[in-house]
Amino acid sequence: MFIKDRGLILRQTPLSGKGKMIQLWMEHEGAISAVVYPGKKHAVAPAALKPLQLFEIELHFQVKSKSYIIKELKCLDAYSDIQFFNTVHVSVYHVMHELVWRILRDTPGNTEVFEIVNQHIKLLNQKTEQA
Repeated sequence: MFIKDRGLILRQTPLSGKGKMIQLWMEHEGAISAVVYPGKKHAVAPAALKPLQLFEIELHFQVKSKSYIIKELKCLDAYSDIQFFNTVHVSVYHVMHELVWRILRDTPGNTEVFEIVNQHIKLLNQKTEQA
């Protein structure tokens, strides 16, 4: 079984060995935990696994381990990484990350909520210092 959906990374936790447990919030599925194993076939670069980045995500369910494994991540809207331009911008990012984590971890999938988060992340990515 596999899931292909838009989503964002909420948190990540290192596992013993080289893998990571990634908490995702998917547009249609809601909160899901998945494992990623760098260095194996279809591996995902660890640098791509930063919170508040929007992706097209493909997950495969592994029956033996009873868990999802991330098979593919594609950045949405050409944002590959948030570039910080001052300390206020970094602070806003951290506050937004904590709020998104606390709200979305218990929220079922919802396209309207996903679009709101998407718009706010786009604002965070704007490279002007007028804020």
